[in-house]
Amino acid sequence: MSQYLGRITTVDLSFKHQKSLHIIVIYLPPNNLPLNREVSNKTIILINECNNLHLIPIIMGDFNVNLEKLYHNIYYNIKLSLSKFRLLKYLINQGYIDAQLLFEPSPTSTFNNLSHIDAIFLHPNI
Repeated sequence: MSQYLGRITTVDLSFKHQKSLHIIVIYLPPNNLPLNREVSNKTIILINECNNLHLIPIIMGDFNVNLEKLYHNIYYNIKLSLSKFRLLKYLINQGYIDAQLLFEPSPTSTFNNLSHIDAIFLHPNI
């Protein structure tokens, strides 16, 4: 287990005769864009390291953005703030799957009953 800036925690899970998982739990601060950018960049580095080590990453946590708005803007090709959505755009472009959407097309709100800000993203090969 390791931590980074108190915003990222990672755990490796190995299974006999199975692929190993690298769980990355993050908290993206909503009102500190430099720290948000740093956490996003470090998470992307960790994901790329997983690829080099043949680990399957699962990224979960509090992204502090309205995911419905993100998906709406992507669907309608509306420009998004690069800093705030960088990590999420990276995950989506790499084919990661929002696990909640697999089971519930309209996920329950996780923040003030207004929006879905917590998520679990699964590697496409899981």
